Amino acid sequence: MDQCLTKGYGPVLVVGDGDFSFSLCLFHRLLSRHTKDTAPPQLIATCLQTGSGLNVYANLKENASQLQKLGAEVVFGVDATCLTSNEIIGSRKFSKVIFNFPHAGGKNNMKKNRTLLKDFFIRSRRYRS
Repeated sequence: MDQCLTKGYGPVLVVGDGDFSFSLCLFHRLLSRHTKDTAPPQLIATCLQTGSGLNVYANLKENASQLQKLGAEVVFGVDATCLTSNEIIGSRKFSKVIFNFPHAGGKNNMKKNRTLLKDFFIRSRRYRS
């Protein structure tokens, strides 16, 4: 899996990373592969949470802060099925678009989860370089 996520270079978009722990781990790995002959890694880490929802995960704020200090962009309130509405993501292209933990909420709601994934795959296609 490591090679799958870190192979090649180019901007990476991570959506649905609730507490940014996955994005932080991935960005550390991308930074470790960086050499003077390659461009520095670019990563945009996103989560759906905003406002009081940011308190759901204990490490969310700390992980987001660490990502920003390392040079990644962190964006809150991003709906993975409606990326075009986010001005930071806008019309940018990414070498990888990773949906870290696709889950529509609720228990045993397979129909909602299938719809979530279908909508994400259809709408995220335009962001791949």
